[in-house]
Amino acid sequence: MSRKPLYTNEQIIEVGEALERAHPGREIDAWRVYDKLGLRGKYERVREIWDTHREARKEKGSPAESYEKIMPSHFRESLDKIFGDFGNGIEELFMNFDSHISSQYNRQIRILQEDHDKSLSELKEELAFWRNRASTLEQELGDQAPHTSVRAQEKRRETDKSPKSSPSGPLPGQMTMSV
Repeated sequence: MSRKPLYTNEQIIEVGEALERAHPGREIDAWRVYDKLGLRGKYERVREIWDTHREARKEKGSPAESYEKIMPSHFRESLDKIFGDFGNGIEELFMNFDSHISSQYNRQIRILQEDHDKSLSELKEELAFWRNRASTLEQELGDQAPHTSVRAQEKRRETDKSPKSSPSGPLPGQMTMSV
């Protein structure tokens, strides 16, 4: 004896159609219906029922097709013109918005580039100043010790600061032991 399904076929179809009404123009697949049912029951059964229902509706034809059959042609042409004008207006709005956003982006990039160039120029001037200052200091040091370069003077200072090595042999007053 098989178990009674959690949801009837009608309940599954009703949930799917409610999702379609809530999200017009969006294709509702079986997974969305199953999710709305709380992810309970067998997904395969929900998919089979929902897909069969959708196929049956496709065979009957969409409501738009049936309206075209009963709607007078001049009324359809008027609606087509209205929707076409509306679509063109929306497209123009998006084009203007895109143009505005692009120009703002380009303006911001240009400002950032100018700031970067200004900072780079200031850093180059500062580097030139410090190079000139270093050169002046080297010349002043060179005038004080004409045969010694700055690096040689620095090495000499370092060796002067290092501890002196102790002389070999005992210091005066120390006793030595011999074995």
